[in-house]
Amino acid sequence: RLSLETLVAAWEDTAPDGKGRPKYLRLSEAFTRCIQDGTFAPGGQLPGETEIAAALEATALAQFLKVSAWVYPLVNAGHILGIALLVGAVLPMDVALLRGDATLVSRLRPWAAAGLVLAVLCGLLLFITQASDYIVNHWFQAKIALVALAALNALIHLRHTARHAALISLATWPAALVCGRMIASS
Repeated sequence: RLSLETLVAAWEDTAPDGKGRPKYLRLSEAFTRCIQDGTFAPGGQLPGETEIAAALEATALAQFLKVSAWVYPLVNAGHILGIALLVGAVLPMDVALLRGDATLVSRLRPWAAAGLVLAVLCGLLLFITQASDYIVNHWFQAKIALVALAALNALIHLRHTARHAALISLATWPAALVCGRMIASS
């Protein structure tokens, strides 16, 4: 089995002159080097989701968040604020679209986008603290699928004011909220 730690170490050992280049290129080169030097042999398996989750939980950032008396609650509050901004903007936008009023959409769209960015960034920080638990939680899986569907729906209809997009949005965002709440009780 290929080790995630080996790949991350190879990535971090990238020559100093490569620091200005995009991370995905540096990661690709690290992966290529691991194959060429025999660290990753042909036919070997890539790390599974449980190994990746464990590696995320072991990061210094995840450990810091777990023990912090203030930062974790602030990140959690940021996640909730992001959700409030997102849903607080999306629901009126959808209702306005269903009523045929597209003027409200342009004013609320930046708030919805800001809420989504804040919720996702804070959500990722919350995720790394218990990644092993979350990846096997069916409510979490459903929430992520619904958020992805709702965001994809919004991206596809970014320049359009389709009524069916509003209906999909009105179904998926609240469903994602319910799934998010159910994570805590499962």
